[in-house]
Order: sequence, then C-alpha cells, then structure tokens
Amino acid sequence: MSNSPVIDGEEFVGEGWKAKLVFGYAPDTEYEWSELRQDPPTRFEPYYSSLGKQGVDVILNDRVIMFHQLTELDIVGIRHSDYNTLRGEIILDSGFQTAITKNSILKTDNWINLKNQISEFLNKGDYIRLKSYPDALPEAVLRDRLAVWLETNALAPRKKVAKEYVVEALGGKIDIMADKEVWELKRDEAFGLDVYQLFGYLDMGEWENGYLVAKSFRGSAQQAAEHINEKHDVNIKLVELDEFPINHPLTPDEREQYL
Repeated sequence: MSNSPVIDGEEFVGEGWKAKLVFGYAPDTEYEWSELRQDPPTRFEPYYSSLGKQGVDVILNDRVIMFHQLTELDIVGIRHSDYNTLRGEIILDSGFQTAITKNSILKTDNWINLKNQISEFLNKGDYIRLKSYPDALPEAVLRDRLAVWLETNALAPRKKVAKEYVVEALGGKIDIMADKEVWELKRDEAFGLDVYQLFGYLDMGEWENGYLVAKSFRGSAQQAAEHINEKHDVNIKLVELDEFPINHPLTPDEREQYL
C-alpha cells in the first residue's frame, strides 16, 4: 500500500493551453491504513473519506481555485460515494482564466477541451470505475443480503435463518445458520484455514452441511475441503460470491445503516 499518486504530473496540451493532472486514491479501509502504519481517521478528521471531501482540486498560480466533485467536472456521470477514495489536482499551467470572483474557471473552449481529455484519459485507463464488486462492500452487508436470499429465493428457500449464530463452546459466531446448514462468508479470497474454521463449527455442533462463500479460493481451500469431506464424512461446499445476487452497490438505506 502506498500513499503516493497513481498519476503524477500527466501533461495535457491543446492549442494555446497546457495543464497537468495529479491523481490517486486515499486509503479507506483499516487494512490500507495499517499498511501505512497509521490509525484510520475519525469522521471529524481531515483525511476521513467522505462524499463532501472527495474530488479533484483545480489549481491556478499555486492557488486552489475550486474544490470540485468529479461530477461537476464532468469526469464521472453520477454523484456516488463509491468514488470517495479518489483525490487529485488539475494544475492549470497556461491558457485559463478565472471569473471575477476568482473561485471558478471561465468555461472557455480551452477548459472544455481539458476536461474532455482528462475524462477520456481516466476512463480509458480504468482509473475511475463505480465499485460494484464484493470487495467494495462491507462484509456485514454481504452476510445480511445472503441471509435474506436464503430465506426468500424461489429455488430452495430455508425455513429458519439466523445471523451470527452463537457457538458458545468455541467462543465464536456462525455468520448464518439456515436449516442446520452452516454458512460462513468471506468478502475476499478464502484459504485453507477458513475451511477449517467452518469445519470446527460443523464438528462442534454435529452438523453435516457447510458452505464457505468467498470472492475466490486459494488452492489450499480446495484441498482442505476435499480432505475434510473425505475424512470426516461432512459436506463442505465452496461457493463464489458471484453466484448470489448480493454484489450490487449499496442502497441509500444500507449506507445509512452500515457506513
């Protein structure tokens, strides 16, 4: 994990104007901050990632002229907090003028051409994309959505579904217990030890069927599942997150609840 720019001083040039782009991502998870050996900021600190703070600053003559949302610069099409980690600067070297108030840039052809070039550059390079993958979502969201799906799907709805089912003897909680099926969920890649954690719940509760749901699986996870199933006469299945309809972006209500 690095706190340095992904794009540092990329030049954009047109007839009569010149500018540069500095662009990167703010750390926004506990893991990313730990990689930097720093504590995550609170909601009241300057580097806390929030919709109101994201965007690209526009700089002219070493002065920040505008603090902008990416939508206001026409770089992305919708205002969405999954873009919060983006940050950067558009440095106007020549060919641009401010309005009389000095807090906005005159919308000349030069300015429009620059915005179009930057937008094309960022989108073509896949630097900006609306996160809709499992790793963009809190694990609690995926767990709760999966619990709802287990209870309501038309193919094989479960009659009794409980979240964070307590296994007191192990001092742990099963993500989902559904009709004596043990469901454990990992939003990232799963390893062999994750399979053995699931088996521990099965063994302690004398259940037979377990599901480990994850973004992907290491070879160690596959080997562990095969070994446990054969030796202990249980049925552990490894299922990728993409097989369930639970990976869509957060709804406004979910943002209020989980973020």
